[in-house]
Amino acid sequence: MGTVLSMLQRVSIFILAASLVTNLFAETEYKKYFQYATGLIIIALVATPLLALSGEENDLGSWVKKGVFDEKTKEMEEHIRMLGKEYEKSVSEQYERQIRKDVAAECGTEEENCEVKIANNRIEWIRVWVDRMPENVTACIRQLAIRYGVDENNILIQEGKREWKK
Repeated sequence: MGTVLSMLQRVSIFILAASLVTNLFAETEYKKYFQYATGLIIIALVATPLLALSGEENDLGSWVKKGVFDEKTKEMEEHIRMLGKEYEKSVSEQYERQIRKDVAAECGTEEENCEVKIANNRIEWIRVWVDRMPENVTACIRQLAIRYGVDENNILIQEGKREWKK
C-alpha cells in the first residue's frame, strides 16, 4: 500500500510542476513536445512501482538498460550472421580457385582457361580450354570426373582460346 501512495504522491507533484511549466509554453510550438515528454515521464513514474509489485526489476534504469542490451544483442547476432555469409562466400571462392588451379595443372593449361560451376557445395560442370588437346582426352575427362565427382558428360575440354568470360 505504501508503494502505491508513494507513486501517487510522486505523480501528483510531477503533474503540478509540469502544468506550471506547460503554462510557460502555452502559446509556443513547443507545447505539444513538452506534453509528449510529460506523458512519457508520467508513464515511467507509474511503471516503476508496478514493475516492483509484479516482481520485475524495480529500477527503471536497469529496465531500460536491459532493453538496450537486448537490442545490441540482436544487432550483434545480425552482424555475426553477415560475417558468416561473407566468410562462406570467401571460402567458396577460394575453393573454386583451387579447383580451377588443379584442373589447369591436370590439363596442362592456365588457370584462366578453366571454368567451374559450383552449386550447393557441389561441382556441377567443368570447362577447360587448351592449346593442344591431350593425347587421351577420354582418360583425362574420366580422371577429372572421378576426382571431383562430376558426371563425365558435364566435363568439356576443348582446343582453342577461351571465347567468353564469366
